[in-house]
Amino acid sequence: MNEKEIRSLAKQLFISYHLVRSSPSVP
Repeated sequence: MNEKEIRSLAKQLFISYHLVRSSPSVP
């Protein structure tokens, strides 16, 4: 894995994490 792949993966995790946090369906 190169730095660009790591950055894109981190960005996806960051976005999905905040989407889940902001979702009202979280218990």
